[in-house]
Amino acid sequence: MTADQERLAAAAEGLVGVPFQLHGRDILYGVDCVGLVLLALSAVGRKGPSLSGYGLRNADYSFVPDIASSAGLGPAAGVIERGDIVVVRPGPGQRHLLIAAGPLRFIHAHAGLGRVVSAAGPLQWPVINKFRLNERR
Repeated sequence: MTADQERLAAAAEGLVGVPFQLHGRDILYGVDCVGLVLLALSAVGRKGPSLSGYGLRNADYSFVPDIASSAGLGPAAGVIERGDIVVVRPGPGQRHLLIAAGPLRFIHAHAGLGRVVSAAGPLQWPVINKFRLNERR
């Protein structure tokens, strides 16, 4: 694990408790899963594109590779590591982004609970993709 991966996970952990808000990008007013990832990336000096126009139940997450590419993330192989960004499918027609705080702990914006949470245990949803910060050059 790199120092940036550690900082990314720590930044996500620092957002636990922030309110949930669809399309939110502000810790005072709330964030969604995309906002959580973008704020954590920003905390380590990485920037993703400004996004909107997606819904809470949205099967089209084709913009996720754009976030990954612009923020210096690449595909992550093998086991989930602290600082990985994980894309899961909670249900048909829905995708969700989480940040790994460890192989069995995840930070994510939980719409049902209305805030960013830390969830322990194995993922309850199928993993669609994983991304990891590339080394800075």
